[in-house]
Amino acid sequence: QQQQHQRSWRLHPCQEDRMPGQTSALFLAHAQQFSQTQFALTREGTRLAANDDRIKPVLQKLFFLEAPLRQDVLFCTLDEAFPEGPSPRTSTGILSGLAKRGAEDIILHVLSWHDMREYELNYYHFNAAIDACAQKSVWTKGLQLFVSMAQRRIDSDTFTFNAMITACEKGGEWGKALQVCSVMLQRKVESNIV
Repeated sequence: QQQQHQRSWRLHPCQEDRMPGQTSALFLAHAQQFSQTQFALTREGTRLAANDDRIKPVLQKLFFLEAPLRQDVLFCTLDEAFPEGPSPRTSTGILSGLAKRGAEDIILHVLSWHDMREYELNYYHFNAAIDACAQKSVWTKGLQLFVSMAQRRIDSDTFTFNAMITACEKGGEWGKALQVCSVMLQRKVESNIV
């Protein structure tokens, strides 16, 4: 059953003969939805940061880490800020704040820190990470996160797919973008096409 579940998440070639016009329409409509995704993530992150005094100082420390980024230094920074671990809402605020700046490298390390410390990760966290990858046109990292969500059995939503499509589009991977559109249709994810 687990293998069957994982197979259902694989990217399949776009089958426009079975879905005439639908994939193209979805692909053309995603740009407006993606801007709404970025706005929602930024708005949510800003709101959470305003309600948690620990988020803003942590973001400042993360932004000013010296390059090249050292994972051990980043982990120590987060351990000091959250000795008992962050709440899921706090993690959302941090990752959304990082996504706003397109800091995909820092985000990937923050996700690794959650994994190493066995802290909760949900689709809000992955959406923020994929959003950052889309802003920086690093579609391969976005795809890795997209696949990781499936492996963790974390549901993807419209925001996830829109960000992933944009990451592929900005990277010039039009075929991959159409494949993601196809998966979106197969999974009957809401597309909000008008």
